[in-house]
Amino acid sequence: MKIISIATALTILASGAHGAECIDAKAAKAGFILERPGIHSEFRPAAGGMVSVANEYQS
Repeated sequence: MKIISIATALTILASGAHGAECIDAKAAKAGFILERPGIHSEFRPAAGGMVSVANEYQS
């Protein structure tokens, strides 16, 4: 039981290291970027209410 508690605590701490602030509706209208190691995705508004997404992959 003690091992499970330690593993749970480590998982919670590890997930907090990858977190960032959430994007609100006002910021999303101007566009935003999502990044992870090796991946870069750029979201921008486009004509007609569409969204343009540009993805870059390291490999």
